Order: sequence, then C-alpha cells, then structure tokens
Amino acid sequence: MKLSRTLLFILAVYTFVMSWQISAATCPEALMQVPGGDSIQVSTADGVFAPNTSLGQQFGYRLLEAALKLDLSHMKRILVLGAGTGYDAIVLARNSQAQIDATDVDPAAVAVTKKNVAEAGFSSRVHVIQSDLFRSVNGKYDLILFNAPRPVLYSTFAKNYADPTLAYWPFQTQIESRPDEFDAEGELFHRYIREFPNYLANGGIFLLMSNENLGFGQLPASATDEIVYRAPWGPNHPDDKFAIHKLRLR
Repeated sequence: MKLSRTLLFILAVYTFVMSWQISAATCPEALMQVPGGDSIQVSTADGVFAPNTSLGQQFGYRLLEAALKLDLSHMKRILVLGAGTGYDAIVLARNSQAQIDATDVDPAAVAVTKKNVAEAGFSSRVHVIQSDLFRSVNGKYDLILFNAPRPVLYSTFAKNYADPTLAYWPFQTQIESRPDEFDAEGELFHRYIREFPNYLANGGIFLLMSNENLGFGQLPASATDEIVYRAPWGPNHPDDKFAIHKLRLR
C-alpha cells in the first residue's frame, strides 16, 4: 500500500511538471484541417501524436468527418480515446453541446490537450483525463471515438512493413518504438474490443479507425460492425486497407 501511494505521488508530480514545462515553453504548432473546409491551430510537443502529415491527416480527417456526419445534437456524453493534441475533442465541442472526456495515457499529451482545450475556450465541457484506455473513465457514452494504433503481428510486420532503411533494427523494435502508430500483437485491440460494450450507452456508437478486417480479434457477440470508410494504408500497400468501423450494441 505504501509503495502504491509512493508511485501515485511520483506520477502526479511528473504530470504536474510536464504540464508546467509545456505551458511555459513555446510549443510547436500544427495547422489541422477540419471537415467542411475550416482549420484549427493546435500546439504540439515531442512524442505527442498529431496527425499533421498527409497520411495522418487523411486518417484523422476521415474519422472526424464520420463523427460530424452523425446527429450530435442529442448526444450528452462523448469519449475521445488517445486524445493526442486534443484536435478531435475541440472540433466535437465546437459542433455539439455534449460533455466530452478526452483521454490519453501519455502525461505530455494530457498537458498539450489541456493547453489546447483551454485556448479554444472549452475547458468547462472538455475534461482531459490521463487514462489507459477506459481505466480511468466512468459511466456510458453516446459516442466513443478512437484513432487507434494499428494492430500488427510481428510476423506480418517483418514480412511486409519493416522499413528497409532500418534493416539493422529488429522489427520488434520498429513496432515497439512507435506505440502511437503500431499496436504490437494487438494487445490494445483485444482490450478495447472486449471492454467498449461496458461504456457505450443504448443507441450509442463507437467510431474506430483500425484494420479493415476486425478478424484480428473476436468482435463481441453483443456488437455489430458497419464499415463507413475504407482506403489503402499507403501507396506501397494498395491491397491492405484501413477502415472506419461504426460499432453498435445489438
């Protein structure tokens, strides 16, 4: 018990220091495109995922576009997993009256999201939480949004995706060094696919960006899956597609 309290104290101090450092420093900024032709400026930080590359913009843009096509007017609670810079949470706050929980496991991402949410004027409705997936949230949500790291098997990655310019790296290292991009052996996938039904309200929707084929893991029997968008992961893999899944409870 004493050790656990010590670890919690150290984590709280680290989060505070990260928040202070990011707030005090001049953070680099990224211009993020918003569906409908608008854009927003957000602060970023080293190691914090911000889909501001052309490929990343495509993925993040399409996921947010799918969310904005929904009727958000009746939604009371929205959850954004893996908030990164807070881009998704801010755009959803601008287009709804919902209370929004934006979570990330990374203290630096939590600090950046808090900064961006405050500067956008949504601190009263967007609650930023440090959480490993659903671990630190409670209740049920009308909408859950997750631009998830891509589930990959080591064997598949080694055969098809290992960067030839990094051939001297073990392919396990290439995956594990980029946890915001790759989900090694689908460890995260199995967790959120198993847990999300416990957090989805009746009539709620889980918008998930992942591999086209969710056969990577067993979809809960209580859930249905509709693909609302698909595209190749990249020019080198035209037959390997990512997809936006619209998951509901039966």
